Amino acid sequence: MYNAERHLNADLTIIEVEGWSRDMSFDQTGLPWTNPSPNMRNLTEAILYPGIGLLESALPSGAAPIRLSK
Repeated sequence: MYNAERHLNADLTIIEVEGWSRDMSFDQTGLPWTNPSPNMRNLTEAILYPGIGLLESALPSGAAPIRLSK
């Protein structure tokens, strides 16, 4: 879609992934977890992260940041 809208004429190939479906969560894939950030060390933190961002935006300026931990 982006390719057509922007008239990029890129030669794209779609590669199907075996053993995966869109309704699977990361832990169901069997793949090893790689920390995307030093402050995000596991899947639970990655799932909760967007909600924490919303909470932090609602806090008054100068409030202590929320830190995820087990």
